[in-house]
This record gives sequence, structure tokens and C-alpha cells, in this order.
Amino acid sequence: GDELQLAESLDYEAEDEYTIRVKGTDSGGLSIEKAFTINLTNAPEAPTGILLSNATVDENLKKGTTVGTLAALDEDGGEKHTFKLVDREDGSPTDNALFYLSGSSLRTNQPFDFEDKSAYTLNIEVTDRDGLTHTQELTVGINDANDAPTGVTLSTAEVSENLPKGTEVGTLFAIDPDDGDTHTF
Repeated sequence: GDELQLAESLDYEAEDEYTIRVKGTDSGGLSIEKAFTINLTNAPEAPTGILLSNATVDENLKKGTTVGTLAALDEDGGEKHTFKLVDREDGSPTDNALFYLSGSSLRTNQPFDFEDKSAYTLNIEVTDRDGLTHTQELTVGINDANDAPTGVTLSTAEVSENLPKGTEVGTLFAIDPDDGDTHTF
């Protein structure tokens, strides 16, 4: 008809101006052509993703250790973003309480033990300056580090008197959370 309609969705960030040529023809077959410039206005778009600069942290590090820095994927250039840990919409549990945010830095709320659990799931929301949001799950892995032995046992704690120097009393065994570690005494 007489309406100019979009054939597809347009994206201001990809191109902000389009030129079209329209031809109008009357019933007698006579026509006119004219070029038009269509200018797009920029509408704010919600962030589309969250990136974490580093998604692992070593075990046994103190509370407040920085895991990594958060950044948002957003088509709107020059945006300012804020991040927060949020519950899942379905109410299922997350590991959010074990971490906290300081600006865009993700930090630990406690030391972690790889032998107890090697990965944690967080639910993070990013908000841009227009109040538009995106929520995403991120996984933080715990790196296995060398743990100190936690104890020593002796196979036998008795020995007869008057035995010569160098007589074996028993065998020492280290108790160590790291399987495969070798020990010297």
C-alpha cells in the first residue's frame, strides 16, 4: 500500500542511517522516483552477557581474595554497569553467600577446600544506566593447591628394652588431604 514498513529489525549500533529510493506509479503508468534518508534513533538495549576475567581461585586463600573482574556485554557503547549477586528466579539454591562483590570485583567470603568441593555456581545480575538488566549463572572453580599434612601416625608405639641402636620401633605415616603426596620425617 502507501506505507513504508521495515523488512527486518534495524540496529542503530550497526548502522544509524539508511537511504532508500521509492518509485510511485499512477494508473496511467507515469511515475516519479525519490530518494529518502531514514535516520534511526538509538534506543537503550539491555546487557546481553556477563564476563568474568578469571573464573578460578586457589584453595586455602584468605577471605577477601579477588577471583576476577566482571564486565558486561552491551551493544550500547560507553555504558556504566553495576553488578549484584541475586537469587535464581525459580528459588533453587546458589553458592552466592560464599562470595561478595566489591564494585566489579568478585571476591571470596571464606577460604575454600578443593577436596570438599571444586566448583561453585553464582547467579549475577548486571544493570545498565537505563535500568535494563541481564542475569546469568557463572561457575567459579577451585584450584587444588598443596595442603599441609594434618597428622602423623606411628604403626607401633612399643619397643622392648635393651635392643641395639637402630632397631626399628615402627613406621610413620602422614595424614594428608592430598592423595599421592610423599613425605619425609
